Amino acid sequence: MEVEVQIMAGEIITWLSARFPLTLGLTLAVPSPTNVSVVCHNFVNVLYWNYSNPTEQLKFSVNIDPYMSESQTADTFQTYLDISSYSRDASDDYSVSVTAHDGQEKSKSVSITFTYSKDFFDESKHKYKCSLDFPPVNASVHKDTIEVSFQHPFLLHKQSILNEEFGYTITHNEQKVSNSCFEDEDLCIVDFPFNQSATGECVQLKFEGEIAGILSYTYRNVCVPQQTPETSQAGLLAALLGGGTVMLFIFMGIVWLFWRKWSKIPPKPEFLGHRIGVHWVQPSRTTHWEEDYNHTSYTGGELKNLPGRKMKKSEMLMPWQKVFRMCGIRSVISIFQEGLDRHLSAFTRKVYMATIAASHDTIDAD
Repeated sequence: MEVEVQIMAGEIITWLSARFPLTLGLTLAVPSPTNVSVVCHNFVNVLYWNYSNPTEQLKFSVNIDPYMSESQTADTFQTYLDISSYSRDASDDYSVSVTAHDGQEKSKSVSITFTYSKDFFDESKHKYKCSLDFPPVNASVHKDTIEVSFQHPFLLHKQSILNEEFGYTITHNEQKVSNSCFEDEDLCIVDFPFNQSATGECVQLKFEGEIAGILSYTYRNVCVPQQTPETSQAGLLAALLGGGTVMLFIFMGIVWLFWRKWSKIPPKPEFLGHRIGVHWVQPSRTTHWEEDYNHTSYTGGELKNLPGRKMKKSEMLMPWQKVFRMCGIRSVISIFQEGLDRHLSAFTRKVYMATIAASHDTIDAD
């Protein structure tokens, strides 16, 4: 009985071989590709596979079948193929199959699936998880915060699907900051506060982002230097105002000294005043200006005689000079004043004597 069954099976195989030689030859003669995999990162998608029995006529046919659009086919003689141009829509789900062809014969197809979208991803179905890098991060440390900035993903990859809001989260230990930005912003900027205990140490920040259902993440180590005391804006402004005020008083004091000295040039002698019909107050015979101060008072731009009264030196001081004296400070202006007094006193005597000489010459001429 067993012998009859074996004979019958052999006859069936022989009959099938005679009727369908191509099909049986394809199945038995051309091996299928093995270890089919895909590397999909930053929208660059490359398919890889192995083949153990290459021949001169061997080629591979790759079929890319998106979930939301029409399928496409590409042929290659290599054991890899860049399928980025066939899988541009990062929000779609792709099924890719590879078939070996040797002349008129072909192998059984081997398929895999991949996607960037978290909405399609299924761990039981998708063996390979595509990834998108978080944009490069710049970080600068301020007094109590770390300012981080980066470009919107659309500006980096120019994918139309990324032309929308980019939400992101920054975490360190239990601290978390969430924010978002849009493609029309030059930079996405956010301040991440840190504890003063982190001063002088390096902290690791984790960045997680999502855009169009595509996830991205990265890590960044930021070192926080020892804080140095900074001059506040209020203190700097006060210093500038104080310095400016002091310089203004010094300038005003110098101008006042010049004005006071030049205004004390003695008037013409009285006999010259009678000749032109004007009565002049006869100045004191004392030629030194400090001795004149003993008998005169400076008021309203005129010198008025105060007989019998000697002015105190403190009465001849300006208010700002009195303040310096009360504070026990001998200002630079006071030193300058002493030198100026000596030179102007000599100049005053010369002018006075020249005036007297000129008046005598005029009388002699008459």
